[in-house]
Amino acid sequence: MVAPPGGLLRTAAAQLSPGPPNGDLALGLAGWTVQGAQPPQLLGRGARLVDNTTLVSPPFTVPAGAQTLMVRARSGASAALLDVRARPVEGGPDIPLGTLEPGPAARALAVGVAAAAGRTVSIVLDPIPALGATLDVLRVGPVTAPLPGWPVAAGAVEVAGPRGGRAVRATDPLTLSSPPFAPGPAARSLLVSVRGDGVVVVRAGGRRVSARATAAWRDLVVPVRAPEGAATLTLDVRPGAAPVQLRDLGLVRRATRASGVRVRRPGGRTLLRATLGPAGGRLAAELLDRRGRRVAGGRSDAAGRLRLRARARGRLTLVVAGDRTRVGLRRRV
Repeated sequence: MVAPPGGLLRTAAAQLSPGPPNGDLALGLAGWTVQGAQPPQLLGRGARLVDNTTLVSPPFTVPAGAQTLMVRARSGASAALLDVRARPVEGGPDIPLGTLEPGPAARALAVGVAAAAGRTVSIVLDPIPALGATLDVLRVGPVTAPLPGWPVAAGAVEVAGPRGGRAVRATDPLTLSSPPFAPGPAARSLLVSVRGDGVVVVRAGGRRVSARATAAWRDLVVPVRAPEGAATLTLDVRPGAAPVQLRDLGLVRRATRASGVRVRRPGGRTLLRATLGPAGGRLAAELLDRRGRRVAGGRSDAAGRLRLRARARGRLTLVVAGDRTRVGLRRRV
């Protein structure tokens, strides 16, 4: 089992392989096969494809655990498409990896390569250009694992954004699962934050939650049925007209407990001490009297230690508000 996977997006994608030999065609067509009547125009690095000319790369072994193959391309026509497949060297049908729609600016685009992981294949680049348009293939590779250890059943895992704001970006259907992990003590649910256009289904521990992504970030909350055991988080993303973004994958929401509660009532006052946990640092808390009036307030320290002092006696209620990842509590003291 591993730690909760929510923080994986803070790191860069692991590069597992540069891709096929001569992936940027800097050595011309060495190792590549051309299928079609119109030969490609070499660009120094890359090649310009005209009509329905297909390029087949030199063979290479896709590393185990591979998730994504990057293809850098551009096209002057918005209707031009590039179909990308993997052709096993031992024979058999091509493995579809994805269909790309390059724009006028050169950009690295992602296709899913998990279906070919561990096999030796050639990459087939089959353009579907608009009438009279050209399509430039500038580089094939590298092969990466943006979410190491996450099995990908369908689609391409693309992680984008600045450090601290990185998110999975899905433009095509995407299905992936986390490795088994232990949510830890007092776990109540797992969170996944989504935005964009499309439907996201999250599964964990036999529970299923679905929602439509919108322009604002929103949390999908999946209850954890067995918080002390192992959990696996599965995401099924179906984008609409615009991409879907996902972050905080499997962030754990925990119950807050008060331990070591001690109450003293000298004179006309009440002094309360307690420890909030298992993740009770910096939580706001208050004491309410029998009428629900606030008679004391404060905040726990970094270790969850809480001290409240009220000018009141009698039966009081301790209320801890909680926050996004911590469930509050309400307890008579």
